Amino acid sequence: MECWEPRTRGETAGRSFGLWSGLACLLLCACQTEPAKNTAAAGAPVSGSLVINGGAAQTQSTQLTVDLSATDESGITAYLLSEESSTPTNASNWATVTSVTDYKATVTFPLSGQEGQKTLYGWFKNGAGSVSDPTSDQITLSPSAADTSAPSVSSTSPTNGATAVSTTTSVSVTFTEPVKAETLTTNQTGTSCTGSLQLSGDGFVTCIQMSAAPLASNGDKTFTVTPRSTLAYQSNYKLKVTTGVADLAGNALAETYSQISGFTTASTPDITAPTLVSTSPVDGATGVGCSGAVTVTFSEPMAPASLTTNSTDSQCSGNLQLSKDNFLTCVQMTSATVSASFLTVTLTPAASLGAFQNYKVRVTTGVTDSSLNPLSTTYTSSTGFETDTGASALWSLARWNLSKWQ
Repeated sequence: MECWEPRTRGETAGRSFGLWSGLACLLLCACQTEPAKNTAAAGAPVSGSLVINGGAAQTQSTQLTVDLSATDESGITAYLLSEESSTPTNASNWATVTSVTDYKATVTFPLSGQEGQKTLYGWFKNGAGSVSDPTSDQITLSPSAADTSAPSVSSTSPTNGATAVSTTTSVSVTFTEPVKAETLTTNQTGTSCTGSLQLSGDGFVTCIQMSAAPLASNGDKTFTVTPRSTLAYQSNYKLKVTTGVADLAGNALAETYSQISGFTTASTPDITAPTLVSTSPVDGATGVGCSGAVTVTFSEPMAPASLTTNSTDSQCSGNLQLSKDNFLTCVQMTSATVSASFLTVTLTPAASLGAFQNYKVRVTTGVTDSSLNPLSTTYTSSTGFETDTGASALWSLARWNLSKWQ
C-alpha cells in the first residue's frame, strides 16, 4: 500500500498534529516494493549433484554406482562424468539424455585402477547448451582381498575335437578371469615354438607363425591370434597355453594347457570344373521323334539350382537351351528335371517339336557342380539332331509296296 499522512478536517489543524501524524505514518505504515529480480545467468542450469555408491566412504571395486540429480526449466539434456576437474570441452564425452526439467538417474562409472582417494566430477547441460558448474563426490579405493587363485583356460576356438575347420580360421583362448595382456605372447617371426600361446601341426616341434600379437577382448579374458598363412587342408592342429600367462594379481596358470586331440581342418576343396558327357538325342542324330525330351549328362553331381531353362516364352534364357534357328529363339520347356544322382537333367518341350527341323543344344557356363565350379566353356551341338514324323515312315513303306506292283 502507499504511505499516507492523516489530516484533520478543519483548515486550522495545528502543525504539532501534522508532525505527530507524519511520525505515526513512518512507524505504522509500510511502503510497497517490487520483488528482487533473479540475476542468475540466463540459460545456465542449476548446479546438480552426484553421490557415489550411495554415499559410501570406501570401495574395493573400480566400478562405481553414481546417483545423478539436476533441475533446469529448459530441461537437462546431457551429463558428463570425469576424474579430471577441468571444464569439459570435448562434446563427444557427453552422455545425452531425454530432456527433462527434473533429471534423476543412476549410472555406472569405471575408476582408474590406482588405489587411494578418488574424486569424481560431474557437469550437466541444458537445452540451451549451457553447462553447469561442476559438482563432485569422493570415495577411497581400498586394496581388495588378496587374490591367490590361479587362472585357467575355460574354452578355446576352434574347440578341442572340432572337424572341417576353415583353413583361414583364427584361434582364440578364453580364461576364467582377466589376465595381464602383456603375458600373452606368440610367435611372429618364424616357426619356433615361442610365446605363451602356441599353435602347432607337428606336436610342437615347430609352431605356426602368427600375423600379430594376441588381441584382447571380453575384459581381457579372451585373446585371439590369426595365422600369417593359410593352414593346410585336412590337417590336425593343437593349441597350447603355457604357465607364462598370469592374472592381474600375478598368479600364473597352474599348469600348461594343451588340447588333447586338437582340431582338424577341412578336406581339400573340389576345384575341378564339370564337363558335359553326353546329350540325348546325340549330336548328328536323324529321324528323332517330335514329342521326345532332351537329356544332358554331366561328369559329376551338379547344383540343381544352376540347371535352369526357359519355361515362359521363346527367349533364349536359362543355362540349358534348345533352338532350331541358331539361338535367335529357343524352345519353351515345361520343366528341367534333375536325376537323383544330380548327373542328368531332362528338358521337356512345352509343345511338340517341328517336323523335319534341325535342333541344337546349348549349355552355358552358368551351370555349376555341387562345389559351385562352373562349366569351363559353353557347350553347343556341332550339327544338332533332325526330327522326323511317323507319316514319313508310312510314305516310305507305301513307296516300297508300289515298287512291288510295277
